[in-house]
Amino acid sequence: FYSSFVLLLPFCLLGGYLFTLLSSAFSWEEKVNRTGKVYGFESLGSMAGGAVFNFFLVYFLNTYQSLTVIMAVNLLAACYTSLFILKGRWKYAIPLLSCICILVMILSGLEERTLNDQYRDQEVVDHQETPYGKLVVTRTGDQLNLYENGVVLFTTNDIAMVEESVHYAMIQH
Repeated sequence: FYSSFVLLLPFCLLGGYLFTLLSSAFSWEEKVNRTGKVYGFESLGSMAGGAVFNFFLVYFLNTYQSLTVIMAVNLLAACYTSLFILKGRWKYAIPLLSCICILVMILSGLEERTLNDQYRDQEVVDHQETPYGKLVVTRTGDQLNLYENGVVLFTTNDIAMVEESVHYAMIQH
């Protein structure tokens, strides 16, 4: 919940801000309500973003890297908009806040912290993102555990599971 909140907060706030700001700017400049035109641009941007996400980000970056790229693009759009539309001191507030958000996201080590929180009382040995799921290997004492998307696939040194596997062969024999 918290990581979703932290990661989506800049996007949601800036997305709503940019839509409202661009709608009023287009409408004010042309003296006609242009909310539909801005909505059309937003839809085209959503389609382009979906294509980039499905064909590039999923295959080449992990989840947090993808979210950082998406956040940076949205923050840069907000910076561009604020520098050319806002007046006075406020036009520099959004670029400054954007830089701070990007630096915090890059330097925070959020992925490792969330993995450690998710797998408490276990040492995270390795994790790998694939287009089909997230694989995590953890260690508890001498036992290794393999998780896919948070679900245990198998463990080592698990006597009950090994004994169960032997019973299948014994029943067939």
